[in-house]
Amino acid sequence: MTRATKISRVVFGLLVLATFFAFFAAQRLKQSGPLVYSISFKRYISPNDDDLREKGRVRFRTKKADRVTVTVVDRTSAPVRVLADDEKLPAGPHTFYWNGRFRGVVAKNGNKHPGEPVPDGAYRVRVSMRSNGRSFIPDQFFVVDTEPPIVSKVDADSDPALT
Repeated sequence: MTRATKISRVVFGLLVLATFFAFFAAQRLKQSGPLVYSISFKRYISPNDDDLREKGRVRFRTKKADRVTVTVVDRTSAPVRVLADDEKLPAGPHTFYWNGRFRGVVAKNGNKHPGEPVPDGAYRVRVSMRSNGRSFIPDQFFVVDTEPPIVSKVDADSDPALT
């Protein structure tokens, strides 16, 4: 038997062993209960400075205390805004708000700029719990819509439904 054959057999054996242990680790995670639950959203956001639906709310409960990062992500799971960065949260209810914008900045003169609105679309929240090494992305999502509705004048003579 050549040296290459021996090495390939050893590597194959290690891969089989790793797959075996990965299967049981996955089964254990499936059987463990959720760490984040009771999620609710105030999901429609219109960050266009008209004082209507300027921010959205996400509420959730955690079963255990942990260091938590709450991130708004786009459809590709790319981070858009961090709402909580490695904050120590106790077990229980938590509420976070998002204004539908990228991160704001503070100018040298102390004035705050709220940040630019994100593109219209759907955004999800990712809750990452550091000690447990787990992340959760709920099915609910924020809907950002900055386009004002188009109002058109209707002529009563041309529309019989209005007469």
